[in-house]
Amino acid sequence: QEDFSEEEDEMEASGEFLQETLVSPVTIRSLVMGCCIGSVLTASNLYIGLKSGWSSSTNMFSAIFGFLLLSTWTKVLNRALQTHTHTFTIEENCILQTASTAAGSLSAGFVMAIPCLIWFGNSYSIMSLFLWTLSA
Repeated sequence: QEDFSEEEDEMEASGEFLQETLVSPVTIRSLVMGCCIGSVLTASNLYIGLKSGWSSSTNMFSAIFGFLLLSTWTKVLNRALQTHTHTFTIEENCILQTASTAAGSLSAGFVMAIPCLIWFGNSYSIMSLFLWTLSA
């Protein structure tokens, strides 16, 4: 075991150890799943917000629901392929939560700002609202 610890110390000193273990948490599956969850949360937030005037944060729901979906997907994929090479990490869940929260908070303008501006007498075309949505 002494040889192993010396080898590990040398790898840490040279920086090889860090380069081998670091994997980017930004993955296609976390971004796609975050955007999908975010679009569902945007629609529900918009509906509830326009009915009640209250909008909720999507942080907790997206983190828990995203973890549930992607961890289950990873387990099913590992069983189907009979490997254990695919993992779902905490960092990946953080990226999923960030993407979902960014997409989910898009409804805040339609719930709060736009109705208030219309109430004060401003009018907006469908195209300008659509462009406002794309720019956000």
